[in-house]
Amino acid sequence: MRSMARPLAQSPLARPAAGGRPGQMHRTLSVASAQHRELASSPAPLRRTHGEPGIARLDSVGQHRRAVVHRAVSNRQEIRRRRTNIVFFLLMVTAGSLFLAATTHANSMMYAFALSFLALCGYCYRLVQLRQIEQRQNSYADNSWMRAA
Repeated sequence: MRSMARPLAQSPLARPAAGGRPGQMHRTLSVASAQHRELASSPAPLRRTHGEPGIARLDSVGQHRRAVVHRAVSNRQEIRRRRTNIVFFLLMVTAGSLFLAATTHANSMMYAFALSFLALCGYCYRLVQLRQIEQRQNSYADNSWMRAA
């Protein structure tokens, strides 16, 4: 039945598959035909259309992908991103253990959910404490009259 069906037509806007990340090892099957290898190693087309049809752009064959320039991240932003990642991780662990506890009705999963929920609540409490300490320090720095003795 499957052999009677006609193969799917490829889109005229289809681009060749990406080669992967730099430095990544390429693995191929040793039973691949020579014709398939020739198609995979063929160069990219010289004319590509992007956006509206009819607008064409010439691609140079020897052009390489440009490296993305990352801006310097301040220490404060790095700490904030790290804290956000930890909250997200704890939230996902709590949600996952709640789902497993509800579906399996296992005592161990109930304990895992309780532990992860307490860890999430404790971490949020700690973040609130840190923010209050920061606000107090900023308010003392603004009030220079308090240092006068």
